[in-house]
Amino acid sequence: GSLFLTLCERNAVHCYSLDGYLVRKIGCMGTALSQFIQPSGIAADSACKIYVCDFGNNRIQVFTKDLRYITILTHKVSKPTDIKVCDDFVYILDHGKLCVSVFNRGGAFMGEIVPCGPEVYEVKHPYFFDIDFKGNFLITDIVSNCIKVFSSRGYYICQVGSSGEEEGQFIQPTGVALVDSCVVTVCERMQNQLQIFKMF
Repeated sequence: GSLFLTLCERNAVHCYSLDGYLVRKIGCMGTALSQFIQPSGIAADSACKIYVCDFGNNRIQVFTKDLRYITILTHKVSKPTDIKVCDDFVYILDHGKLCVSVFNRGGAFMGEIVPCGPEVYEVKHPYFFDIDFKGNFLITDIVSNCIKVFSSRGYYICQVGSSGEEEGQFIQPTGVALVDSCVVTVCERMQNQLQIFKMF
């Protein structure tokens, strides 16, 4: 197994062994293939293809597990910040259009899921997301300082957290990940901490 990381400020992707050694790396600032401008989210599929959100270039670059370039996804992608691969589909959190863009693993564009609900529940600044076992989207909003949960069709379900420095509150929540079917971890940029919640 390997661990793949994006390094936003270095415009690079690094691959580490599970015991922490750097195995290989690619990238520098630029617009050519295998170059990046502020790479962000990263994901792998069951075929060991690595998907990288190339935020500043408005595209997803796809690589082998050895970080050799395969292809790019650019159709209707604007400022991608995070990516998930579930079953046969690739889900991209699109910061530019405030939606989740959906592709199949062959690279064909399948559509967009636009989070919707009362204005107070709209996602103002999506950053990272995860998908639960029901297909719901958990999206961090670093302006509203909370996690907003939407159904697989984009309908608002609930909110986790609020703005503040107490337990259960956030200041700029960034990463979010499901540990299992009901335990959620949330990373906070400004408070340098990880909070764990039990949901549903």
